[in-house]
Amino acid sequence: MKIAVIDAYHEFHFEVLEKLQTELKCEFVYLISGTSYNFHGKASRIQEITARITSGDTIIDPVTRFIYPREIDRFSDTPWTLGLDRIEQCKPIENYFLRLSDRNAVFPISVHIRRQYYLLILNYFNHILATQKPDLVLTFDTPHSYHSFTLYSLARQLRIPILRLEHHFIENHSIILSHQLPVIPADFLRDEEARTIWDSLPEALRQDFGVYSQFIARANAREKRKLIGRSSMANFRLVYRYLKKATANIIMGVFPFLFKREILHFTSLNEIRTRFFYRISINARLLQLIRLHAYYNKVSVDPDLDRDFIFFGMHMQPEKTSQPLGGDFDHQLFPILMLAQSLPEGWMLYVKEHPNQFNDRKIANANYRNTHFYDTLRRVPNIRLVSLNTPSSELISRARLVATLTGTLGWEGLKSGKPVIAFGDSYYKPCHAVRSPLSVEECRKDIQELIRMSPEEVQKDLLRYLAYFSQQGHLVRASNWEEKFSRSEISREVQIEVLSKAMLFHIDKLLGRS
Repeated sequence: MKIAVIDAYHEFHFEVLEKLQTELKCEFVYLISGTSYNFHGKASRIQEITARITSGDTIIDPVTRFIYPREIDRFSDTPWTLGLDRIEQCKPIENYFLRLSDRNAVFPISVHIRRQYYLLILNYFNHILATQKPDLVLTFDTPHSYHSFTLYSLARQLRIPILRLEHHFIENHSIILSHQLPVIPADFLRDEEARTIWDSLPEALRQDFGVYSQFIARANAREKRKLIGRSSMANFRLVYRYLKKATANIIMGVFPFLFKREILHFTSLNEIRTRFFYRISINARLLQLIRLHAYYNKVSVDPDLDRDFIFFGMHMQPEKTSQPLGGDFDHQLFPILMLAQSLPEGWMLYVKEHPNQFNDRKIANANYRNTHFYDTLRRVPNIRLVSLNTPSSELISRARLVATLTGTLGWEGLKSGKPVIAFGDSYYKPCHAVRSPLSVEECRKDIQELIRMSPEEVQKDLLRYLAYFSQQGHLVRASNWEEKFSRSEISREVQIEVLSKAMLFHIDKLLGRS
């Protein structure tokens, strides 16, 4: 069996690959990987395992081969395999390539030049798939860089089986999927009592379900510490934040040898490859981000929580949860206006920006919002931009419905007994208390159906989701991030074994061997 691997960056990825090779006697024919200075885990051990599981015929591409124009230009040596018909078939891939590349070009690059990069990368991967002929594509996480997504999408077009490992919101758990989300049969455990379904779940799943994810908790705590909402001192704090970070950038640029080596990915397509110019140049984008933060604080309001409303929690961008998992809803103007047009009379749509959207370490975020975006939403009579001071947990508990693309808010809503509208491919989308409308007409119908659900009905549907995903082997008790492995109460060896066995099970299913 021949396997192509996308985005192997973590030490545990390589441990799993070695286990799979032992069991399957497979050949890894292609690998997109990291570099010695952006691996998660011990780089030396990763390199040792890589040497054991690959051969002289394995094509190994580090991520840096795809993110700098001078490297991409070298793909012109690849035999040209694309005709006009193939390029036309790949238009959806091109569309998303251009959108995803915004995270690597914080300074404008013409669409024509970006398309040059796209054509070279598309042809390269088309050639790889044609010559290496993988029987399976294995990806750790849904690819969300423009190059990895191109390979992933090409494989889907060619109907090559795909297996992907994803995180889940349940502590200690991950989810294993093909490129499509499973569909839960409408009659699955429909007539069972909620308590009976709960008792049928594995004990470890029941235990972890009741624990608030420490990984998410730490992320939320970091966001809370950095939160600057509406207050009399907010603008002074924002000015201080800018000066502090801008000064740090200058120091890191002038004395790069004092700091850990890094891939300058935010400006890679701008061909900025020295840390001095990188750190100095991104200060301009930092100022834009700080000013946008101040503007959001100015136009946001404290909501009236005693009226009927739907809460839409925005996603930070760029981020996998919106691109590509959000699909064409990735520009959140689309789902927000659809919801506003679908509300029952007298209801409000409360829209809250993601606090991390203004993170001073995520300079590419400046490409994804502007003041006109917020002003467009403010013109709609039944939309209110909610202050960052208002806790999302309170908005969830008081809302009639929770709406998101794929975010954690939807999961928290389900656990609280709130029905959810999830526009993208969220991991909880198959739950019957979740709807994914594609038009205003569908959205109106879905809202009317969902608001008739009781909290008990929502929670029973969530339990049915857990039972189905557990029984079908999609939900597994193992980590999906190197940091989680080190913090988990489960031993590393056990987690590697669990992931490997689960992947073997799904590989057999995908290839029709079970």
